Amino acid sequence: MSLPAQGDLKTLLNQLAADATALDAAIERYWTQEGVSQLEIFIDPDLFQYIQRWYAESRAFAQRVANLQAVASQL
Repeated sequence: MSLPAQGDLKTLLNQLAADATALDAAIERYWTQEGVSQLEIFIDPDLFQYIQRWYAESRAFAQRVANLQAVASQL
């Protein structure tokens, strides 16, 4: 398996970072504007803690991936 060329890698990292930024925005929109955070009222608290954990960990991961754009700019 060959490694991608530096230009291809930069393009790939930039696209991955852009996708992660869009995903982070979508997760936040679902949580706040679409009212997913309000589900706590209706569902079991133990289940809701897993939803909260998914929300926090997913956003943290998406933000870390979005930061790959800084790496791409150094290539």
